[in-house]
Amino acid sequence: MYELLARLNRLLDRSWHIFTVRGIAVRVHFLMLLWTIGEVLRGLSVPDDTDGATHLRWVGFSLGFLWGSILLHEFGHCAAAFRVGGSADRIVMWPLGGLASCQAPNTPLKQFIVAAGGPAVNVAIAAVTVPVLLATSYDWGIFWSWTFAPYYDEPLLGWLLKINLMLLFFNVIPAFPMDGGRILQCALWPRLGYHRATLVAVRLAQVCSLGLGILGIYLTQFLLVAIAIFIFISASQELRLVEAGVRVDEGVFGYDFSQGYTSLGMGQSQPPEQRPGLLARIRERRTIQRRERQREERMETRRRVDELLDKVHQNGLESLSATERQFLEKASQDYGK
Repeated sequence: MYELLARLNRLLDRSWHIFTVRGIAVRVHFLMLLWTIGEVLRGLSVPDDTDGATHLRWVGFSLGFLWGSILLHEFGHCAAAFRVGGSADRIVMWPLGGLASCQAPNTPLKQFIVAAGGPAVNVAIAAVTVPVLLATSYDWGIFWSWTFAPYYDEPLLGWLLKINLMLLFFNVIPAFPMDGGRILQCALWPRLGYHRATLVAVRLAQVCSLGLGILGIYLTQFLLVAIAIFIFISASQELRLVEAGVRVDEGVFGYDFSQGYTSLGMGQSQPPEQRPGLLARIRERRTIQRRERQREERMETRRRVDELLDKVHQNGLESLSATERQFLEKASQDYGK
């Protein structure tokens, strides 16, 4: 599991810088590019009764709305961080959404505002598009379909609404590290304390991920299964860091919202600390994993040494095999270092 977490973090590091806005570097993950190319290629399959140019133009606008909605969602987190006196430095676009790196004061309310900033953008877009669609002859019958290609003639405004409602739905799932899980964590934080609130959020996330995965398999929707796997891995990673003492509520030092935006507390007399780079976080996690393995190996060695010493005490040194003697000699040398 933990090797898988390290590979996931290495995978997330493969992105390219596109542009910068107000000091926020927008990057695109290579998987997002591959997925987009795949959708464009799938869009080249034009129905017989459709004009090819019109169809491709719809595909291009639809993908543009998807990218734009995800980007605006992440900018919503960044804007909320600025609003509460924090900062933001990076957004990474990838197939399961986006990852915004933000810094905000280390209080439950302000962390709540940053977490809710992204979904608030989707709600605002939906609030604008719904009245317009109601005033037109939009066919609400096709609204509930999640299929991309068949509805090439769907009004683009309807597609924009569908995208933002889907983003809103998935992000408000009360499963860490989704926005809903972070909102739940912040809501429980004043009453339970950071540590217990985080434990509740990540445990609930693991349960939600299992349910979402089962639903995805039942509906044969790979995207749901992928989101479920992402939630489970991220929640398991956060749980391990909390139990290891890496995630603690330390006042001005704050804590790290793993796999999404970062929350680092700020004193009134000093600027916000920047989150460690992705490679630094990978090294930190590898260090924790290596120490855990070393501790387990030491415990196993001690257990084995105790067994062999009991054997010597009961039956004499000659009862040991050559392999067992070598093990005792090596263990003695290791303890002597």
